[in-house]
Amino acid sequence: MIQAYRHILRNYIVFRGRTSRPDFWWFALGQIIVFVVGLILTNVSPEVVGSMLFLYFLATLIPTFSAIVRRLHDTGRSFWWLPLGIGFAPVAFVLISASLAFIGFAFIGTFFFTPFGIDPEAEQAFTDFLAIGAALFVFGVLATILSGVLAIVLLVFLASHGNRAENQHGPPPKR
Repeated sequence: MIQAYRHILRNYIVFRGRTSRPDFWWFALGQIIVFVVGLILTNVSPEVVGSMLFLYFLATLIPTFSAIVRRLHDTGRSFWWLPLGIGFAPVAFVLISASLAFIGFAFIGTFFFTPFGIDPEAEQAFTDFLAIGAALFVFGVLATILSGVLAIVLLVFLASHGNRAENQHGPPPKR
């Protein structure tokens, strides 16, 4: 496991070539162990360990992405599966956050301003905000579902066997 982890980290900015399935998954297991231990240790000193865990996450972000890209290359797939597999999660987050803001504004306006005899146009505006918020929420849920499906597809690609022969990304990994 340590050899695979070191191998991935040594090639931290290499986005071409291929990574074997065992090397990738040993690296992934190492990442999981570090994060689980870090999360357990946050009970001892949340600020220090949390900061160190965040710095570790930032330090290993590029090596993790490069390992995923090389693993996709080993299965004969393009690196575009990576942004496709994780790209809809931020979209879903933004849509759901915006929907909650619109719905919250509509409810605040309806409950606090309508009893004071607000004009009908303003009341219609609050209703419109509620409708926009509901529509954004539906799109956010759909984006979340799509993100989950694409993440599962990406995970299946990462777990599948690599090509034994040379492919468009180079020869098979030696390890």
